[in-house]
Amino acid sequence: MKNLLIVVAVIGILTLAFYWINKNRQSEQPPETVQITMPAENTPESPVQNIPIPAQQPVATGAEKIAAIPLPELDQSDGVIREELAGLYDAAQLDILFLLTDAVRHFVVTVDNMTAVKLPQKFKFTRLPADKFLVQKNADESEYIAQANYDRYAVYVTFIESLNLTKVVDMYFKYYPLFQQAYAELGYPDRNFNDRLIEVVDHLLATPVVPEPVKLLQPKVYYTYADENLETLSAGQKLMVRIGQSNANKIKSRLQNLRVELAAGR
Repeated sequence: MKNLLIVVAVIGILTLAFYWINKNRQSEQPPETVQITMPAENTPESPVQNIPIPAQQPVATGAEKIAAIPLPELDQSDGVIREELAGLYDAAQLDILFLLTDAVRHFVVTVDNMTAVKLPQKFKFTRLPADKFLVQKNADESEYIAQANYDRYAVYVTFIESLNLTKVVDMYFKYYPLFQQAYAELGYPDRNFNDRLIEVVDHLLATPVVPEPVKLLQPKVYYTYADENLETLSAGQKLMVRIGQSNANKIKSRLQNLRVELAAGR
């Protein structure tokens, strides 16, 4: 479990794709209310691991144990979380990439809804880029996701690849009870957030490989995937498609490493 910050960045990339593409669609309809979803039923590709993670005590990491320390209240945790993250990565860059307001809750809600049809927009924690979503139009008027769009996620991929994993594991163990508390508040007092995180990682790893360019349709205002199989994917898997196969491959590689660590109970 030593890659929690990597997960934050990965989910950040995916939510960025979701909020960015919707920002540029300019819907004719009023905003839709999105309900926070219950966890998805277990599927063959995403078994619940039931890894025991104590909610109120330190967890062993290797031969060492992190000493018990007083944690901030969840409602007052933003400042401490930001300070810890700033110790792992450049603070100015963090402010460019993320909105660290009620960060723990927003992260937990986003993770929990990755297997649903839509993501709740009011819980976003990723800043939107100023650039617009680009569509490539061919001579026959068919439309595709433009290759240039994928390059705009490069800063997030670079962020993921630059993390100090040793420091990340210490932060995860130190603040895990806050993530567990936020998950319990969603209505899951008897479930481990870590189990849910494994389910979501498995779900994202199962995203199909999609040949590029990816064809789009625009029946009204919103773009949809021309391939009905893609259009029926979950919010998380759709976003893996939108960020481009090259970026998705890099993320899947890191998620696979994360999956091993999570299943090992580290």
